Amino acid sequence: MGLGVRPGLLAFVLKNFAVETSVNVAGAKFTVTEINSTNAPDTKVQSGSLDVKFDLLQLYLGFIGYF
Repeated sequence: MGLGVRPGLLAFVLKNFAVETSVNVAGAKFTVTEINSTNAPDTKVQSGSLDVKFDLLQLYLGFIGYF
């Protein structure tokens, strides 16, 4: 499971058509791993991480049509 924050800019090129660009700023990730063993009790490993970075090399570009 993960959650991210990507602020961006939206520009309308035509009346119902827009171009959007955004950049990755921050994110959080949480994982749960279950380990099943034959002769031992089952275990659960939970881990989480928080990432705060400005990655300008990962620029997202999107095209949006409004109807």
